[in-house]
Amino acid sequence: MADLEAVLADVSFLMAMEKSKSTPAARASKKITLPDPSIRSVMIKYLSKTGEITFDKIFNQRLGFLLFKEFVEQQMEELAQVLSFYEEVQKFEELDCEEMRLKLGRNIYDSFIMQELLAQSHRFSMSLVKNVQELLTASRRSNFLPQDTFRPYTAEIRDVLEKEGFEPFLKSDRFTRFCQWKNLELNINRQCMLRQAAQGQHSPFRHHKTRDKHEIDRMTLTVSPDLTDSASPEIRALLEGLLARDVDQRLGCRGRGAAEVKEQPFFAGIDWTQVYLQKYPAPLVPPRGEVNAHDAFDIGSFDEEDTKGIKLTDIDQQLYRNFPLVVSERWQLEVSETVFKVVNQDMDKAELKRKAKRDDSGELAADSDCIVEGEVQRLGGPFLQSWQKKHLKLFPNRLEFHSKSRDSVLLKKSAELISMFDIKDICPEFQKLNKYENCIVINLKSDQKVYITS
Repeated sequence: MADLEAVLADVSFLMAMEKSKSTPAARASKKITLPDPSIRSVMIKYLSKTGEITFDKIFNQRLGFLLFKEFVEQQMEELAQVLSFYEEVQKFEELDCEEMRLKLGRNIYDSFIMQELLAQSHRFSMSLVKNVQELLTASRRSNFLPQDTFRPYTAEIRDVLEKEGFEPFLKSDRFTRFCQWKNLELNINRQCMLRQAAQGQHSPFRHHKTRDKHEIDRMTLTVSPDLTDSASPEIRALLEGLLARDVDQRLGCRGRGAAEVKEQPFFAGIDWTQVYLQKYPAPLVPPRGEVNAHDAFDIGSFDEEDTKGIKLTDIDQQLYRNFPLVVSERWQLEVSETVFKVVNQDMDKAELKRKAKRDDSGELAADSDCIVEGEVQRLGGPFLQSWQKKHLKLFPNRLEFHSKSRDSVLLKKSAELISMFDIKDICPEFQKLNKYENCIVINLKSDQKVYITS
């Protein structure tokens, strides 16, 4: 009987796989959705704190390199040639076949060094040229060209790319896209997962039935989470520590790292050495021979391109020997080989549509005297009890509050103007209002108040 059940389970599993090949919805459900481009400002602050907005940090990441390359190829033709030189050098150093390395080495010299020397546009040290020429001359007799033949060029190439291309890249939409991917990778709200697992509820920063992603993001940054009364003192202390908005008070950020989390009463009695070595039994072991899903078709989308694996090297195996370590470089490599191009194309199309609609509506002409603009929350409603999403524009002589359509186009007819002559003063410090901190209070001469927050 057990064998029959196992066979039936296998049949269900195979049916699910076959069904998925003709089910677009199943494949669409696996599609990655990047956060809104407005995440750029938040990620810049985060990456600046961690010291990751440097040329080396971004250029050495696979996704950072690809986006920098895309920017250079689109905007800086001369620098694109330098970047191509760098890529060819990397390919050269990875070759194991001496014959292929010898052929590629000569092509690199002809295309990127000799050609520039003839055009008097070679921007690198002549000592490097002389060294390569000597090695190439020697290779004609020995048929051998060392793997590090062009390595001295690498440092100078990177210096040129940094000096001429990095600052423009940081101002471009490709850096915004890098921030979107980095946010997806880092998953800054990962601590909320523990809260959801402990209480079986949605994120503490999301009100019941709230679906507006921007609203959830804003609440995550500005609202202190409420924990249910049923939470034990131990889990309450753990969650409040992990979700503390003040970084200096957050567990893991007080100077002793992971030790601050391990010492929490919730983890009393845990042998962390056994955890590290994976000696603790799993709290849930799925029964073998069964399809562990509500519906067999829920787990049936197995597109080979989406599930392409990466062959682990001996160095990788050493890293994974005792513990399942997640390496950012490996995640970025797999993304770059699978969904990176498609997701970027979809996002670019969506951005172009939004930009076209904004242009048609005449939003913020190039000669506008607008100082700054952005999304804010304004306290409104009959009794000033509900926060309403507005697009604020600051001009030298007025404030403008705009509403937006579903397509993110400003509705000019609904704009509310507040003249600078009508403003009495602005509170010098942030105020806390309706659980929201960092609220700006503008006092009008009519004794009314305007409350806004991010």
